[in-house]
This record gives sequence, C-alpha cells and structure tokens, in this order.
Amino acid sequence: MNDKILQQAKNRIEQDIVLAVDITHIHKPYAKKMDFLTRVWDGMKKETVKGYWVLEVIGANIYDEHSLPLYSELYSQDARGFKSENRQILKAIATKQV
Repeated sequence: MNDKILQQAKNRIEQDIVLAVDITHIHKPYAKKMDFLTRVWDGMKKETVKGYWVLEVIGANIYDEHSLPLYSELYSQDARGFKSENRQILKAIATKQV
C-alpha cells in the first residue's frame, strides 16, 4: 500500500516539502479477536483502549495548503518482531521513496 501511495505522490514532491511524522491510534472498542490487538493510549479518555498504533508520514508544501500522504502503517507492540516505536519511525524515514 505504501508503494502505491508513494507512486501517486511522486510527481508532486518538491524540494520545499516538509515531512511530518505523526503517530496516532485506531480505537477498536468492539474487537474481540484480532491479530496482535494491543492497548493504546486514548488522550481524550485518559486511559488505554484496545486498538492499533498508526504511523503516518505526510509531505506539506510550505507555500500552500496542500499535503501529501506518503506513508501509513498500522503496528502493534505485541506483534512478533516488534522492536520499538523509534524503529518504526526510522523504518518509515528510511523507506527509499520518502
């Protein structure tokens, strides 16, 4: 999916693009059994809830109001092979197209 996102944005990426890294979550309140479902912090509720983390990289042109989605990945600290949130960020930045 990230390859498709990057292919669509490739022609619109310019030298003045600022990359914004955003970590958010998807809340899955009704999930009973999903692979690697974990606990994520919900700042509005001030508690942990069932869900997944989402790491997104967005390109923003400093001269206009447009932004480009460049990378998006769901992850769980309970998944096999998960090392750290920092590694998730470095993986996104190291993507050859970002």
